[in-house]
Amino acid sequence: ESVLEKQLHQAQNHTPTHQGYRSYIEGSREVFVQAGSTLSLVCVVKGTPPPSTLLWYHQNQLLHHKHHQHEGVSEWVEESEGEVTSRLRVSSVNFNHSGNYTCLPVGAATTTAASVTVHVSNDEVRAAVQVEGNFFISIYLALLCRVVE
Repeated sequence: ESVLEKQLHQAQNHTPTHQGYRSYIEGSREVFVQAGSTLSLVCVVKGTPPPSTLLWYHQNQLLHHKHHQHEGVSEWVEESEGEVTSRLRVSSVNFNHSGNYTCLPVGAATTTAASVTVHVSNDEVRAAVQVEGNFFISIYLALLCRVVE
């Protein structure tokens, strides 16, 4: 059982302060970013009262929390009525930053995690083209640009 699976299990067995949260990560479910640039992810959680904690995971490993931080990773949390927004920023990304990113709100009877897949590339064209749910179009455009050169 991974750290994320354990946290989901604990969250579901946690004494609920709310019936459930709706969470999502803004933008596409697949994010393409160029190596050396900055990755920014925004997780929005709707529900009142707000979650007691928001946890970020990368590849099922705890990435950022107020008591557990990594170099080059920062988070800003904003609360408004019925909504919490967490902005995760990873500086100078490299290939190790590729993979699944999950935002998990804790403190409700039903907890739904939101996830995206991040692809880090040296190819400027492929990193710049983000087509929702269609990885093959970005590969095609990258290959087409190379043929035209």
